[in-house]
Amino acid sequence: MKLKKIVLENFRQFYGKQEINLETSDEANVIVIHGENGAGKTTILEAFSWCLYGKIDLVQSQNILNEKVFNSLSDGMSSNAKVVLLFEDRHREYLVARTVQVKKHGNIQYHTPSEQTFEVKQNGTVITSPANAIDKIMSKELKKYFFFDGERIDTLAKPESSKEIENGIKNIMGISVYEKGIKHLKEAKKILAEELKEIIPSGQTSPYEEEDSIQTELDDCKIKLKNNIKFKEDKLNEKERISDELKSILELEKHEKLKELKEKELFELNESMTKLIEKEQKLISKDAHLAISSDLVEEMNEFLEDKREKGELPSGIREQFIQDLIEKGQCICGTSLIEGDVHVEHLYSLLGKTVRKSVEDGFLKLNAFTNNSLTAGDEFVEKLTEIHEEKTKLTLKIEAARGELADIRLEMQEIAVGSSAQLISKRDSIEELIEELTEKIGAYKSKIKELDSSLESIKRAISQHQTHNRQVSIAEKRIELCQGAIYKMEETYEQLTSMVRKKLSKKVSDIFSSIIIGKNATINHNFELEITKEVNGESRRTATSTGENQVASLAFISSLVNLAKEWDEGGRSTIFTGAGTYPIVMDSPFGALDTTNRDLISKHVQALAPQVIAFVSTSQWSVEVEKNLKPFIKHQYILQYYNPDQAKFKDSQKSIVIDNTTYDLSVQSDDEYTKILKIK
Repeated sequence: MKLKKIVLENFRQFYGKQEINLETSDEANVIVIHGENGAGKTTILEAFSWCLYGKIDLVQSQNILNEKVFNSLSDGMSSNAKVVLLFEDRHREYLVARTVQVKKHGNIQYHTPSEQTFEVKQNGTVITSPANAIDKIMSKELKKYFFFDGERIDTLAKPESSKEIENGIKNIMGISVYEKGIKHLKEAKKILAEELKEIIPSGQTSPYEEEDSIQTELDDCKIKLKNNIKFKEDKLNEKERISDELKSILELEKHEKLKELKEKELFELNESMTKLIEKEQKLISKDAHLAISSDLVEEMNEFLEDKREKGELPSGIREQFIQDLIEKGQCICGTSLIEGDVHVEHLYSLLGKTVRKSVEDGFLKLNAFTNNSLTAGDEFVEKLTEIHEEKTKLTLKIEAARGELADIRLEMQEIAVGSSAQLISKRDSIEELIEELTEKIGAYKSKIKELDSSLESIKRAISQHQTHNRQVSIAEKRIELCQGAIYKMEETYEQLTSMVRKKLSKKVSDIFSSIIIGKNATINHNFELEITKEVNGESRRTATSTGENQVASLAFISSLVNLAKEWDEGGRSTIFTGAGTYPIVMDSPFGALDTTNRDLISKHVQALAPQVIAFVSTSQWSVEVEKNLKPFIKHQYILQYYNPDQAKFKDSQKSIVIDNTTYDLSVQSDDEYTKILKIK
């Protein structure tokens, strides 16, 4: 949709026939209309709505006919008010004209729906169903996203607008078609199931009835699960906001940090104690027997030594060693050993005290075992003692940390007086509610899993369900096909919704972060336009100003426009009804912005949509805004207000200088009306 021209004829403030050329180019896609409050900026905005849909959201909306014309009428006479809109959509030209005949009854403007005419021409040919034609191009539900008051657009960034955002996405991108399709298919399936019920022979039942019952319960559980998840997330956000508010209290924030550090320290100490206990248990299970048998091993060692001293156990000299010395005839010291010599006699006497190798080896092994056992037992006791000492130290540290934590908490309670105490109490209540919601969510998930399992069983039963009745078979097949279509459509619907949300969220983030530094805006899983700030490496919802909310809302609308344009140019509009190219017409886009944000957003206005029409007052038309917009402006207009009370306007509001030319914004007059002047 690309706007080309709007003509107002005796419509509210606008006397006579007046028109605005709305045609733009790719290079110059902005039209600016200047005027003070009361001159008719909002009236032009509403003229679009009235022409397309026959509705006006203004004070005294029944007064459509220009007052100057109305005052000139005699009682009982009538005159016409008219708005004509010329636009292009998908290479087709449309002319939309709405006219109303207004009668004068005293001081009251009187007209009925029957006195209103509505005509739509497509390429010069009158369309028989004009309302349907307009609805296909841009439905009433979509109007508010493209024709809006800039000072009120910030509401989109509030959590309660999540449903509006979700519906806007689905309607504009055509995804709502799937919702309607799923609804109609379920209704059709219900009708088919009723028909099947009537033709099933007596005594025969159909598993489809049970399937419907389970499916209904499953759908209900899913809705409740979604609602509880949403409620929990809301409460988590509320808790986060309360915590942030509490942290704004410096002293409490300091204690909060100390509390967190002490809780972390206590956790780590308890973890260390757990590991130490595990180490102790492992040591005891492995080596405790050494400590228990240490006395017995000691006695065994003493027994062996006593036997050795008495000569009842090996002396340590082996028989083979002595035999080798005698046969060799020489001692290891070099002395000659001669038969009959006193040295040889001594060696023969030692042979009586030697033992075989096997006995000696056995003794040595036993002796080594007893010595090693005594050493290992000592080491076990030593390690166990060390662990016990560490546990004692840790216990003291844990008790100290617990005491310090209790002191911190007590100090926090003493600090948290008045509203702070209330906030802490509220946070505690929210935490309890979050726990309850977590349990509910878990229960719903379990129930959904159970119902899914039951549904699968029913599906298997349905697949096995056989009947020889031809009518029944046909009916069951129709239900089966209907259910298959529902499953497929639901799957596609979920995939499309998720994909579109992610794409839009990325676009919103890119636009917002290019304007507002240090913060980000995204569309979360609940379709909330969420503004966040990175804190300690985490993205957290943050408090926002009206200006930031407005920027986020504009970023969302711009993203919506551009994504619809991409889909339209990519040929996806043949599948998704509604997706196409849209203009943005906004009244007072800079009204709620401070100087900094006004400068920033004016740099991006031309990128919001392929065609942008902005209504601005002198207070909003700053040097920075003019400088930023000027390269992209195709046409500029002045709303020249003729009024009997010139004094109500300040001198700064009576005129405006554009391109070194001064234009009157307000003119003294006997009658009240507005003229549209084109700036050359």
